Amino acid sequence: MKKDHTKLLRLEEVAVALGVSFQGVRNHIAVGDLVAVRVGERGVRVREEDVARFIERGAASREPLAGRQEPSTEVIK
Repeated sequence: MKKDHTKLLRLEEVAVALGVSFQGVRNHIAVGDLVAVRVGERGVRVREEDVARFIERGAASREPLAGRQEPSTEVIK
C-alpha cells in the first residue's frame, strides 16, 4: 500500500475551514460532495487537498455540483 503524507483534517477542523457546522460536514460527506477517509475503526478525516478542491468548486456556498463522488470506503490504519 502506498504511503500518503497528505495532511488529514478532523471534521471539526473542516467545519471551521468551511464555516459550517460539524453536522454540515457530515452531510456533505454523506451525499458525496466531500470525500472522507476512515482512520482506524471509527475515525473519519478529510484530506486538506479535498477541502481546498471542495471550496474551489463552490460547494461550500451551496452551488450545484456537476458530478458528485461516491463516499470513500478507504480505511487508513
